[in-house]
Amino acid sequence: DIVYFLLVNLICNFYILGYKPTKNLSKRVNMNVSIIANKLPILTLHSIINGVEETGIDINNIQEHIVCFDDGLYSQLKLIKELNKTKKVYFFPSGFLIRTNKPVLIKNSLAHIQLENLLSVDSEKYFNKDSKYFNTFLNLKEIEELIKENVNFGIHGWYHLNLNQSEIKKIETRFKKRIISVLREDASLSWNFYKYLINKYPSKFYENDTLILNYCTPYNVWNEYQKMWVELFKGFIMKDPINDKNVKLNIFSYERNKNAIK
Repeated sequence: DIVYFLLVNLICNFYILGYKPTKNLSKRVNMNVSIIANKLPILTLHSIINGVEETGIDINNIQEHIVCFDDGLYSQLKLIKELNKTKKVYFFPSGFLIRTNKPVLIKNSLAHIQLENLLSVDSEKYFNKDSKYFNTFLNLKEIEELIKENVNFGIHGWYHLNLNQSEIKKIETRFKKRIISVLREDASLSWNFYKYLINKYPSKFYENDTLILNYCTPYNVWNEYQKMWVELFKGFIMKDPINDKNVKLNIFSYERNKNAIK
């Protein structure tokens, strides 16, 4: 396992699985990566049902915090719009978890547990999104509505992968692929989703000619596997840039809610 991990890391860092920069591309695109969640007062919220945030955060006493809404949940929609009027607000949906039917209010933690169980028992139904637990998330129309209202969009991966070391073998079993292939697929789909939104609403993603991208690591993980994902994501951006302007990628991870108000 150690040899395999080192080999994967080597491949990821020096080849990006097929990514070969075009001539002089690095001179055209300047990418800055900043890990900001451990430097600023950031509050991460999850499902909000009947006015109660599921982890116990007092949503009436948020004060000076930058607010991040994880997972792109339908139950967050009203509060996102309300807080965005006076604060800096981010929301982080995962592409695969976009709702396609009528919304169902389910606690986020319960939804993820049930989706994991469904994936373990019947992956065909999972990948067909055949479960009410998929319907607790925002749909594409609602995501675009928030972008148009100037809420800061960020990606939460495509499949919302749990990249803790203990979960890697499970991911490989579920996807029937090596972890590096799963990471590559997830990063590619995430960039395609981001690119679709940028092309549709270009004015919402730029600050002073710099393209601003935001990524929140699923399950608050920041380890070597998650760093590989970031390198792959950067590789797809460089391979298929939207333009030749600067890119800033902000990464939200670990130490979120360190000083949460409860």
